[in-house]
Amino acid sequence: MKEEEFIKAIGDNIVLFRKRQGMKQIDLANTVGIEDSALRRIESGRTNPTAKTLLKIATALNVEVVDLVRVQRKDEYRTLQLGSPSKDVLAQRLQEYKKQKGLEWMTDEEFDNHIKNITEAPKKEKK
Repeated sequence: MKEEEFIKAIGDNIVLFRKRQGMKQIDLANTVGIEDSALRRIESGRTNPTAKTLLKIATALNVEVVDLVRVQRKDEYRTLQLGSPSKDVLAQRLQEYKKQKGLEWMTDEEFDNHIKNITEAPKKEKK
């Protein structure tokens, strides 16, 4: 692999994880403490980020530095791109849903059964 391809892969990974977090470029740049134009150059593969900058970006995105520098095969990258949100994000969304619906009192097992019942009900009605 050429150096340029590796630097581009790092930028692609940053974009991927930033979008999965629902962050805008400007927000990530501000969190990391760099200019948004510098982040654009990093994400596009035009700039080789320092180890210090990679650590700050990884911390801001709640991932490990190795996740940013890992080069995925095309099929792995597609899976990451289209994959499900992280377990932490899902757990947070479930807690928000429980609170919104007034179901905080349910255990995880009761909640799983509740979700199963409401998702299976439409299937039964179609028969």
